[in-house]
Amino acid sequence: MNGLTHAAGGVVAGCLLIGVAGTEEPLGWLMAASAAGALIPDIDTPHSRIQKYIPGAGAVVGHTLRHRGVTHSLVFTAAMYVLLTFILPVPGVYIKAFAVGMISHLLLDSLNPMGVPWLWPLPGRFGIPLVSSSGVLEKLVIMPGMMAAALYMLWMICRGRC
Repeated sequence: MNGLTHAAGGVVAGCLLIGVAGTEEPLGWLMAASAAGALIPDIDTPHSRIQKYIPGAGAVVGHTLRHRGVTHSLVFTAAMYVLLTFILPVPGVYIKAFAVGMISHLLLDSLNPMGVPWLWPLPGRFGIPLVSSSGVLEKLVIMPGMMAAALYMLWMICRGRC
């Protein structure tokens, strides 16, 4: 999937978290955290959208790790959650928003023929080969669907808060 699809998927995941957590934290910051989390797993490739925000990181990480390896696993997600919990002085719901954004990335990439190593370091990739990255189905169905779902959910949350 491309970066816009992942960011929109992260916003959808963040909205679901708000529905469950019922937080009153600022909506924009929560959506930024979940969208950022949704982009982080692709830090292992130099051509990812996250490169706009962390220039050069993909080149460094990409030479060390292969794409859709450890950064696309529950182990990496959990490690990021623990690390951010200890280093960021923010309410926990922001860290949770970041983590659900990361999980949304794994779910979306699981629709790709390459699959995702959810249980890394155990061998095996899991997925349903439905959508090629940046393919027609992603561009015409998945990305617009994620964006529409994100806008609808944000509208519903705003209606309930205002």
